[in-house]
Amino acid sequence: MKTRLSFLLLLFVYLTASCQEEKIQADRPGETLTPVLTKKGYFQSEIGFEKEQQNKDDYSLMHPELLIKYGLSKRFELRAELTAESEKQYSTREFQYGLKPLELGFKALLLEEKGLLPTTTLYTQVGIPALASKDHQTTHAIPKVRLLFENQFAKIFHLNYNVGAEWNGEETAPRWMYSIDQEIELSKNWEVFIETFGHFQRGEAAQHTIDGGVSYFPTNNIKLDVYAGKGISKEAPDYFLSAGVSFRLK
Repeated sequence: MKTRLSFLLLLFVYLTASCQEEKIQADRPGETLTPVLTKKGYFQSEIGFEKEQQNKDDYSLMHPELLIKYGLSKRFELRAELTAESEKQYSTREFQYGLKPLELGFKALLLEEKGLLPTTTLYTQVGIPALASKDHQTTHAIPKVRLLFENQFAKIFHLNYNVGAEWNGEETAPRWMYSIDQEIELSKNWEVFIETFGHFQRGEAAQHTIDGGVSYFPTNNIKLDVYAGKGISKEAPDYFLSAGVSFRLK
């Protein structure tokens, strides 16, 4: 009996503390990464599943995407990301399975929001080809770098936007990217977003996509999300669907 009472007391204290904290900020859902860092001393995990239909015959599955983050300080976050991906290209009879290169990186807070000046964060990750399944190994490392921005208006509206570049591990020319994400807090527990993003590379047609979704916060330390999107240019994927969960622990 005493053990049960102690457990319930500890659970009550944890939930009370969770309600007093600011809500978890995650890089899910969507393409746009948040400039907000994981809180100092906290571990944060973000897990998602996604299906992307490139065209009528070809699609890929991420099952799952796993991101683990640690708040090293107020201005610095360590990151590790691992994705299990299956690509099924029926149009060319090519099939790939297994783990993509493990990505290691960080976020560093550069500027805090002041007036019209946005919160600004530097993000970078590097995929390591040796730490991947045979089907997904590349010739070279796979670096990514972005600048992440956020402006907050009226406390319930957030405008997030990213610009950056990434490499595919085979070509020397980067693929440039942009994203613009608009988030609205409907209540303490619910958020919705709509986003547009694109990728373009020299000598290739640009890919532009639009998506949107909803997030639910059972507590301030847990976030559930679901979203979907479709290509708005010919070269972009036909559509994609994704769902996931994010949580943090101290």
